[in-house]
Amino acid sequence: MSVADAGVAAPAEHPPSVFVYSALLDVCAKAGAEEESVRIMRMMKSDKVQPNVVSYSAYLSMFATIGARGDRKAPYKAMQALEEMRAAGLVPNEFSYS
Repeated sequence: MSVADAGVAAPAEHPPSVFVYSALLDVCAKAGAEEESVRIMRMMKSDKVQPNVVSYSAYLSMFATIGARGDRKAPYKAMQALEEMRAAGLVPNEFSYS
């Protein structure tokens, strides 16, 4: 799966970057779109784009959004994402926890 599969077209000479993916994750986080966020993280990895602290922070904020809407599993999912972030060698910052 690629970004093009999500309806985002990128010219071959300009493949999607960590910035594009992070922006998509941020939009999904604000909308509380969990399935789309998970799919974007998978696409990012399959496109061999390494998520960074900004990507993970946007991803984590999505769990806060869905938790505020009543998803009782959101804190556990967020902790799982934090562990994945740390396993990738990334150190969470203040935005990751907010």
